[in-house]
Amino acid sequence: MIGAILAQICLSSLYVLLGWHGTWLFVVVFGLIVTCLLMFFIPKHPDWLPKPKSQHLWMTCKTTLVQVFKSRQTWLIGLLASALFMPLAVFADFWAIPYFVNVSNFTRGEAVQLTAFLYLGWTIGAPIVGNLSDRFKTRKLTLLTSGLLSSLVFLWILLLPEARFSSIACSLFLLGLCSGGQVVGFIACVEFNSRQASGSAIAVINMIIMWLCGIVQTLVGYLIDLFKLYCDVQKTYQVALLSVVGFLMLGTVLYYYWGREPKHEDEA
Repeated sequence: MIGAILAQICLSSLYVLLGWHGTWLFVVVFGLIVTCLLMFFIPKHPDWLPKPKSQHLWMTCKTTLVQVFKSRQTWLIGLLASALFMPLAVFADFWAIPYFVNVSNFTRGEAVQLTAFLYLGWTIGAPIVGNLSDRFKTRKLTLLTSGLLSSLVFLWILLLPEARFSSIACSLFLLGLCSGGQVVGFIACVEFNSRQASGSAIAVINMIIMWLCGIVQTLVGYLIDLFKLYCDVQKTYQVALLSVVGFLMLGTVLYYYWGREPKHEDEA
């Protein structure tokens, strides 16, 4: 998240200085440098750790993936975790800057600064919420509270687009704190599955999150193109981004009725 905050600020300045082509070229070169560094510094497979046979490895992967995919809790947690990630993946990464520029009449630089408050809230909120979840031994209540509060705060932000910079910044920071509970979804899914399926559980939850966030990113763009023919700019963005609030509420309600509290390691 700290990297995302720095990238928002630095890339915005690079865009003004170099344009899109130069900015993307810089990102590609920087990525290649990081890749080369990782190749040199990531340790190789240790000698003391036995390498699994390829056939046995394939059967284990198949079994654990089937187990994770067949669990209803995986999909319920995945839906809510995806919704909690949407304020970042859909709003902050794609539509926050156009929203604050076109609807709230901030400059591009101010919009970038506002978006950074959402990342900052996530940076602080995720470890705090995770720690509280461990301390009180509850995953379901943590996820439900995060979903409900995130829905209300995001709705508040959309309904008051002309608020002062400081008010919106505080609201975005609070949204980051609340939606940071998304990380508990990974823990809950791991606890619902066997220890051997821990890696598969994390991978499947991450896959669901990427899929649903990608779909909603596209949906918001489609809704903006559709409603701009009939509404002013403010209403267009508000209606389109209400889809994120809708997913937050849907994920929270479904997990409230059908989600279960996983067994923790010390209870198993």
